[in-house]
Amino acid sequence: MVCYFSPAIDSAIVVIASSSRIPVCSLPRPLDAVTMSYLSNFNNENAKQILMDIIRCVNQPDNSKKLSEAKASAGKEMMLMMQHVFPLVMQLQLEVIKSHGFPGNREGLVQFSQLIREMERDDMEIARLRSQIRAIYLPPIAINTTNDILI
Repeated sequence: MVCYFSPAIDSAIVVIASSSRIPVCSLPRPLDAVTMSYLSNFNNENAKQILMDIIRCVNQPDNSKKLSEAKASAGKEMMLMMQHVFPLVMQLQLEVIKSHGFPGNREGLVQFSQLIREMERDDMEIARLRSQIRAIYLPPIAINTTNDILI
């Protein structure tokens, strides 16, 4: 399952991938006073700190071992990586963002991810940290530079 936040419709889009079809549904995202308080105080420095905390959390011995085992079982198969590694990374991210005031659920993760995507456009350090996290669950893609096609 993958969640995206759509500011245009002010809701989270949840995409549930299955072998036969890809249903899409929207979940309303109400903005209450608690949500507004951590969002109003969120800035680039907070974002960098949270991203560094996520990387530290992933690198803790127990978590690192679980991720290594999940990666080993997934090999280089993208679908297996998304089934085994991605959920572990998302769970660790949820734990970290919750400790920084975000809701410890999908909604909080979607909000955090949206904020980070917006901030990384203007802050190379945020982009670098986010790329480090993404590299954990997205295997490298080989590109044929001669023909500029994916292999």
